[in-house]
Amino acid sequence: MDKRNIATWQRYDIMEIIGGIHFFIKKGKNNMFKKIIAFTLTIALSLCLLIQTATSASVSTNEQGIMLKLQEFMTAMEENKYFHGSILVSQNGKVMLNQAYGMADYEMKIKNTPKTSFPIGSLTKQFTATGILLLQEKGLLSVNDKISKYIKDFPDGNDITLFQLLDHSSGIVNYTTLTEILANYKKYSKAEDIISVLKKEKLNFNPGSKYEYSNSNYVILGYIIEKVSKLSYIDFLKKNIFMPLKMNDTGACYVSNKKEYTSKGYSGAEKMTFIEDEPLLKIAFGAGCLYSTTGDLYLWDKALTSGKVVNKKVLDKIYNGQIAIDNSEKYGYGWIAVSDGNGKTLTHTGATLAFTSYNAINLTKNFTVIILTNSSGYDIAYPAKNISAILLNQEYEIPVANTTVNLPSELLDKYVGSYNLSPQVIVNITKKNDSLFIQLTGQSQVQLYAESETMFFTKLVDAKIEFVINDKGEVDSLIIHQNGADVPAVRVE
Repeated sequence: MDKRNIATWQRYDIMEIIGGIHFFIKKGKNNMFKKIIAFTLTIALSLCLLIQTATSASVSTNEQGIMLKLQEFMTAMEENKYFHGSILVSQNGKVMLNQAYGMADYEMKIKNTPKTSFPIGSLTKQFTATGILLLQEKGLLSVNDKISKYIKDFPDGNDITLFQLLDHSSGIVNYTTLTEILANYKKYSKAEDIISVLKKEKLNFNPGSKYEYSNSNYVILGYIIEKVSKLSYIDFLKKNIFMPLKMNDTGACYVSNKKEYTSKGYSGAEKMTFIEDEPLLKIAFGAGCLYSTTGDLYLWDKALTSGKVVNKKVLDKIYNGQIAIDNSEKYGYGWIAVSDGNGKTLTHTGATLAFTSYNAINLTKNFTVIILTNSSGYDIAYPAKNISAILLNQEYEIPVANTTVNLPSELLDKYVGSYNLSPQVIVNITKKNDSLFIQLTGQSQVQLYAESETMFFTKLVDAKIEFVINDKGEVDSLIIHQNGADVPAVRVE
């Protein structure tokens, strides 16, 4: 997924961006030590590849080069972008990278491994959509059915189809934006509890008239799977998807209040702060309740694209998407279908309070990138974009550590003021002891560090703040660069 502007970014729900501005701390290591470690790792990897070449003719010189670049890039990601999680990259059916970084549990000093399991957030929607399609293939329902067939008293239920739930064109409000639910999450132990709240809400627009991402759609779809199959949501997926595909490390994050995944979620850069994700995960249901591993998701991607999961007619609909998001993207059946200069790609991101995930299958160039992190609000677009560039033999960027510069006090004075981020959010820039601080409405104050005259970063959040100077030399706005988005804020009196 390429870097998107703010209009595109806003299509994602609160589960995708709720990481927001959390507290980061970066590893403090001597620069020379970092260079020595990176050089040692590169030499070690080169030796491993030479040994592999001597014992297996199946690895070409070009593949060796790609593997080296991927290793170099991810080593820099761990050191300079604080990446902790697991990643699997394949090309032409061959795994080019399958590695984990950082800690699954910082308190217990347990490292992430390729077998570490993570909540996958909205990647869950791929499985919920497929569950509906499997029931359709069995003749038990149709995507053209009205939801009133399954929920008798749902307002406007005679106007909304399952298809409109699948492609986010139902008009049903996104329940993760409703204060009533978020503030009292313990009351909602079943999907029906969420649905009972949705019945009281008006539609945002006429069903089928446009696209608007809403987690509510997939909560309802998960409920319909249970009602039609006579099985629990997770039991249905196990029986029809996970067990047949031998996805042994995939399941519901919580079963009978017991945590099933093996990682802990954090926010942070230099220092990690544990984030309790249980409240959100327990009310995610068919919209985002699953955990998995990179290996299991790779099994899933291969099975889906080979036609082992759904028939070719349905698979073609997944590939092409069903409703336009923008000029290059369409949504359909739990995937975003992207058509651009790199061909056709199926992709989706996922995020909870403390985890970020990414799954992408480039159908034209035949490669897969799967990234799972136990990091809150992580800028997943950055590694995804650069890894794709490596596989496509395009220019890419190796992440470098932030550096600081000292700026004169009178220059810092020009940046002090208030900036309007949205009708509800003001960005306040203040100065104390020749340092700038940023504070968003409802957030804590965070210190800024200058890397140039106009670009600043914070050590508590993986974000940068750029001050924009007009032709008159006045600072009239700022831009927050975070999570792959560039969010402008206009200066106000």
